[in-house]
Amino acid sequence: MPQRDQSIAVVGAGIVGVCAAYHLQQAGYRVTLIDRDGVAAGASHGNAGCINPSSIIPVAMPGVLKKMPGWLMDPDGPLVLRPRYLPTMLPWLMRFLAASDATRVAAQVKTLRTLAGSALRESTALADAVGAGHLLRSVGHLTAYSTQAAYDGDSGSMQRRAAEGIVVEDVDRDALRAREPHLADTFLRARYIGETGHVIDPAAYAKHIADHVRAHGGTILRANVTGIATRDGRAIGVQTDTGLIATDADAIVVAAGAWSGALARGVGDKVLLDTERGYHIEIPHTLALPDSLAAVGPRIPTLWAEAKIFATPMAGRVRAAGTVELAGMSAPANWRRTDLLARQLARMYPALAPAIATIDTWQDSHRDGAPPGTASVGMASGHADARAAASTSAANAVASETPRRWLGFRPSTPDSLPVIDRSPRVSNLIYAFGHGHIGLTCAPATGRLVAALITGETPTIDLRPFAITRFQ
Repeated sequence: MPQRDQSIAVVGAGIVGVCAAYHLQQAGYRVTLIDRDGVAAGASHGNAGCINPSSIIPVAMPGVLKKMPGWLMDPDGPLVLRPRYLPTMLPWLMRFLAASDATRVAAQVKTLRTLAGSALRESTALADAVGAGHLLRSVGHLTAYSTQAAYDGDSGSMQRRAAEGIVVEDVDRDALRAREPHLADTFLRARYIGETGHVIDPAAYAKHIADHVRAHGGTILRANVTGIATRDGRAIGVQTDTGLIATDADAIVVAAGAWSGALARGVGDKVLLDTERGYHIEIPHTLALPDSLAAVGPRIPTLWAEAKIFATPMAGRVRAAGTVELAGMSAPANWRRTDLLARQLARMYPALAPAIATIDTWQDSHRDGAPPGTASVGMASGHADARAAASTSAANAVASETPRRWLGFRPSTPDSLPVIDRSPRVSNLIYAFGHGHIGLTCAPATGRLVAALITGETPTIDLRPFAITRFQ
């Protein structure tokens, strides 16, 4: 790789941050990753695990206004808005409604395809490069329907995908039984998209990338970043709750997920960023009686269209993830959402129902939004890393025997387009955040585009739709 006498600090060690660090290092920069809780401690740990180039349909679609009253009224719906949070979220929601205009949706679909279209190819290449190829599967995914009305109602979105070159295969009831023999008989039909992959351990995947960065000279710091320090229109360091870290970096990348909006606003850049609170549950293989979950759970990632729940086969467990809760980051967890996921997973795969019915205690996985200052500022040494890895491995071995639940925050913009841009006010500050449901999918491409912004190379796609100035 080329060598440059320049250093870059990346704030945020989720999947987008570590991919940016990887590509910057490949471009010859010295890289420092800074994160409060370490690598993949937030949404990059808890996602559904899918690398899905067909995830190009914005959340805001025509007709969304008619659905909003239902979000307020149905506590068990796939999308819930807590009434108390409505005033806080009103500016975001107003832009969200504007983004649902049919003309804007058409443009957003095309833009998302430019970013996501190479996802599986880029993810596979990156996984192989960092020694994480064993974590990646390329078997496609199913969208399964329990009603004909839902199947018909999804036709428009599927047609939009097909128009962008995505191959969508109709799967009738008999073919669905053959592909997913343990899916409930209530499912009438499905659609299959083959250009989807998934990782069987999202956190391990991100950590492999971070380990590769560190092994090639990168540094990882644990610090709670509260702001970007600037002087004369340039970023000179990061402010933490324990003081200023003067990074001596030639550029700073903000890839801090749900916390990125506050950092951008701190330097005077306006952005509408909120969070879709996502939940997941994990059922270990060892819990299913008498068979293993490998035999009675999903064979490939399967989305229940009506419930918006993804069931994904992972290493030693099945993860059920989905639903959206709009309530901000400070509200306490609503574990009714994970109870709902458990009931839905049991309905999807009836052979799992007896095992799920035995669960009376869930282990809470790491939850996004730990109180600021809980992580110390410091550099991880090789020996400390080894001890931490051993401890983590032992903890995971125990945790894999226990049903787990999790809450995290997807950083979301009203138009479902992430921010990939240079700050208009701070010349050496780069933004890479707001990926919503497609962080894992688009992280390698985003990291490559961040490197292009810093090196001055021409990006491979038009970045104007991802500009932060669209919120001005």
